[in-house]
Amino acid sequence: MNFLKTTLLLLTLGLLAGCSGKGGSSKVEINALFIGGALQGGTVFWALNTSNGHRVSIAKSDEAGTTEIDLPNGPWAFRAVGWTGGNNFEGTAKCGADNVFLGGGIVNVNIVLSAANCIGDDFGPAGFRIGDQFKPLEVISCVGVAG
Repeated sequence: MNFLKTTLLLLTLGLLAGCSGKGGSSKVEINALFIGGALQGGTVFWALNTSNGHRVSIAKSDEAGTTEIDLPNGPWAFRAVGWTGGNNFEGTAKCGADNVFLGGGIVNVNIVLSAANCIGDDFGPAGFRIGDQFKPLEVISCVGVAG
């Protein structure tokens, strides 16, 4: 009797595993396109799978070449911010966005960056911006605070 139950259980699990769909993945090549200078202050890429909430972020300290990543197939929202300054996160911010459905194979995502794109809510609420630029980071020290 145990043999029969075990066999039926294994057969059922095998059928379920064999009939389940394979999600697959895509090789994504992300490019930040900026006309009018260099992004020497680095670039940060974010990707959000809009169907399951899976998130990925990649930071690059230089502007060289394409960023490649394997991502599960499905609908993705890509965002990027680059800076024109000589050091990371310095200079004028440039922002861009693209929404892409990944269905397998190699997918090129070209995100056009501009200062005007930083105004959108994708890059933060208006309270965190001055015009089309992010407010400077304000560091508050806790030295001398009794507690």
